[in-house]
Amino acid sequence: MFVFVVVLMLALFCPVDAGDAQRYRTIGTMTKSVTVKNLDACSQKLVFEVKACKHAGVMIKTKRAKEAVFFIIENEGKPESVLTTRSARGGMKTSTYKKGLLNCKSYKTFWINWAMPGVVSAGIGSHVGQNEILRTLHQIKDPLVAVSLFTGMRKKGEWKLSKDEPPVFLTPWPGDVTQIDVPEDTALGTIIFSVEAKDPDDNVTYDVVGVNKATFGMNGSGLALIKELDYETERLHGVLIRAMGGKLDTNASVLVSVTNVLDEPPLIQLSPTQTIPEELPLGETVPGLYTVTQKDMGRGLKYHLEGVHSKYFAINTLSGELMMTDRLDYENSSSPRVLDSLTLQVEDDAGHKARANLSLRLVNLDDNAPRFDEIVYKVKLQEPHDTGKPLARIRCEDRDLEDNANLTVIMKPTEFSDKLVIRRTDTAFELDIKDKEKGIDQLGEGFTVTLEATDSDTSRSNTATALVEIEVSSVNDNTPQWVWPAAGTSAPGVPELKIPETYPPFTTITTFNATLGVGSNPGDIVYTIESVMSDMRKAAYGKFTIDQRQGYLKAITILDYDKPTGGVNFYIISVKATNRKAPNRYSVRKIKLFLTDADDNAPVFSEGFYRINTGCSKKAEEQLLLTFNVTDYDVTSFLTLTMTPNTSNYTRLDTSRRALILKRVLNGTADRQVTFEVMKVTACDLRNPHLNTSVYVMVYYTDCSTSSRRRRMRKKGVMRIPKPPRSCEVNEYVKDQTVEDYIFKATSGILGLILVCIAAFYLSKRTVFKSSPSVNPLEEVQDEPEEETKEKKEYEEEDRPSVIFVGPKRDEKPRSKQAPDMTFINQ
Repeated sequence: MFVFVVVLMLALFCPVDAGDAQRYRTIGTMTKSVTVKNLDACSQKLVFEVKACKHAGVMIKTKRAKEAVFFIIENEGKPESVLTTRSARGGMKTSTYKKGLLNCKSYKTFWINWAMPGVVSAGIGSHVGQNEILRTLHQIKDPLVAVSLFTGMRKKGEWKLSKDEPPVFLTPWPGDVTQIDVPEDTALGTIIFSVEAKDPDDNVTYDVVGVNKATFGMNGSGLALIKELDYETERLHGVLIRAMGGKLDTNASVLVSVTNVLDEPPLIQLSPTQTIPEELPLGETVPGLYTVTQKDMGRGLKYHLEGVHSKYFAINTLSGELMMTDRLDYENSSSPRVLDSLTLQVEDDAGHKARANLSLRLVNLDDNAPRFDEIVYKVKLQEPHDTGKPLARIRCEDRDLEDNANLTVIMKPTEFSDKLVIRRTDTAFELDIKDKEKGIDQLGEGFTVTLEATDSDTSRSNTATALVEIEVSSVNDNTPQWVWPAAGTSAPGVPELKIPETYPPFTTITTFNATLGVGSNPGDIVYTIESVMSDMRKAAYGKFTIDQRQGYLKAITILDYDKPTGGVNFYIISVKATNRKAPNRYSVRKIKLFLTDADDNAPVFSEGFYRINTGCSKKAEEQLLLTFNVTDYDVTSFLTLTMTPNTSNYTRLDTSRRALILKRVLNGTADRQVTFEVMKVTACDLRNPHLNTSVYVMVYYTDCSTSSRRRRMRKKGVMRIPKPPRSCEVNEYVKDQTVEDYIFKATSGILGLILVCIAAFYLSKRTVFKSSPSVNPLEEVQDEPEEETKEKKEYEEEDRPSVIFVGPKRDEKPRSKQAPDMTFINQ
């Protein structure tokens, strides 16, 4: 459709209306031009209302050209809206919208916006930027001169223009989608986004409209959170912000994307049926016991199983898959029937944990086939047969419990099956003769019957079979004849056997074997021990046992060969073989069982603890302090001695002589700090290094630089020390020692204080001073004349080393292997 448009630049007549709205009318081709002075020269948008029937248009005029034309055409059946823009150089671009927009009876509001760089757009409504319907890519640069309004030929149009323009959003930009990310744990009241809008006429205020106004609100120009966010519930929120300036407003939207924060623990849901079947194969997965969900998506979970019953399962720490690792048997008393000590723990990457207690009931299955206690039953019948007893008692059991334990035993058809019957008792099945009056004569010399046991579950092939071999024979009342040990002229004397004394108990030593002749069975003979005598002619019944059916001879205690420990060299064992069916028929045979020596005793010291006083001697060579008396009660032994520590500067261990040697005496200030040393001496059996014994040796060192002074004091009348009490075993006593020496030795034990008191009382009764009243025996003594050399030699001979053995003497019998009792020192 062609429309004639005549643009006339006329002076505008603007009637005065209430408010800032200005009304204009256009008729036919008449065009109204609104000059810049009646508009906002800085404005880059136009909001207008028009009431027209078919055609209406708006033209934006600049200094040099018609920059933009928004023209609405309403032809019957073919509505169309056109936005045409033209640059100063003559280039044109057009955008169309094919929907009806005009109304003859009411005003319709539209807007044109050229504020966005390089874009001219038009839309419906008073909110610039919303409901956009047309857009071209042109930029209006020249200054705005006027805006022309026009309608179609011979058509009337009424227009409303307002100088009060709505606010324009700068942030967020109305034509774009602005998205912000907000964590779900953001605190209430936090400003999550700042908005900005400009209105040249009025102040701008903001509020939130729409469905999310309960979650978000405005705090000045800031978008604030007023309700908690939840990533798991709603992840996107479209927030519509309204900017109000004067009577007009503009809307802009912000898309709030909620980001996930790991703040929700996992959720464990147990299945209603907490059961598990018995006898699941090891490694098989156990499904359906629980499910784990999490509200915080995308997190990794770690699974862990705790409790006493967790040993039956292995759990995949990443997937939570439960697998069997141990057997669960309903019929086994060691297997629990309710696994209630079982706790499942699930932890996410953020450390949130969830726990659930499992209580699994073990389901009893009919999984065990019947079982006979023997595969082949051998039944021997002898005439005359006691008809009051069954031919055979057959034990058959089904290990399944409760309702799964029912079983039936039948006899497969044979030529004798019609003569036999199977009866069930409380403890077994009995195979017997139907017609007892005929006895066992009707069975001939023997036959074989096949028994089949079936349980109650016919869906499973749980069956078992057994054979019953019945043999009918006469009574064998022969006397047992020895096969081993052989008897008679072919094997005179008593057979001899040798075993080491360390032979393990309950291990077969030998097998006694006797026979009743042709047709006899091993079970026809009963073996018993008649007597056991040692080489000391003492009875030793509790040392051995014999299997009554098989004749296996075994020791039931540890045997000992060593005499010092109560051992013996050999045993004479008499075994009796008895005919089970004829108890008065028996035979006795002996064997002589020798024991051989084994290295099984630890070395034993004669004393438990040694204390040595070195004394003083003028001899330059080494001195013997102590010879160790060590005994090994084994017949053959190889002993060696070691000393710890072995770095002493004064003593050493002579392993060849088993002696402690003094290398040199203490003399001078260099050895003043040394008073005593304690060494551990260990005796080890080289044949068995694990057998060893240790004792402690305490060596007191005498400072020989002051020994001459003590000898002179003794000569002047210093007391002599009496012999120690009888409770101490003393080989060589300490002679001519001072009171100080005695007190030092007495106070070295735990009960030193008591010994000091006893010593003081003892000395008050026995001490004699060899001095005149004018001479103080404790004062410094002058050197003696040369004629006293003979007496000095006597004292020098008395300064030899002395040894005191502290503790009880070792008895001839060895004690149990234990560490020395240190309390012996104080006895």
